[in-house]
Amino acid sequence: MNAQPASGPVELDETDLAILRVLSASADITNKALAAKLGLAESTCAHRVRMLRRRG
Repeated sequence: MNAQPASGPVELDETDLAILRVLSASADITNKALAAKLGLAESTCAHRVRMLRRRG
């Protein structure tokens, strides 16, 4: 199942913004390290990164 990007402006919550800040500073960080740094479960972190990528 391919999710289509949402049309219109995308609203990001604080967790999404935190993920983007960390990835901007260290794009090669592992999901495990990213999740630990942000206090998220690894599965939640991976899901959010995947959704951010799909949104563009």
